[in-house]
Amino acid sequence: MDLLINKIKNSIKLSPKAEAYIFLIAKELEVNKGIKLIEQGQIVKNTYFVKEGCLRSYCTDKNG
Repeated sequence: MDLLINKIKNSIKLSPKAEAYIFLIAKELEVNKGIKLIEQGQIVKNTYFVKEGCLRSYCTDKNG
């Protein structure tokens, strides 16, 4: 989590209260290759940050 906090602090000033809130709501998730984080039509309620490895993202139009 420290890596995420430091990345944010590189861009903006972060108060101790805001930093504590990030620690409260954020969680680290390890995902194996081939797992889909978001399915088509799903309402997205999370934000993901890649700590290590690679993530592929793509969109398809109505014609596929």
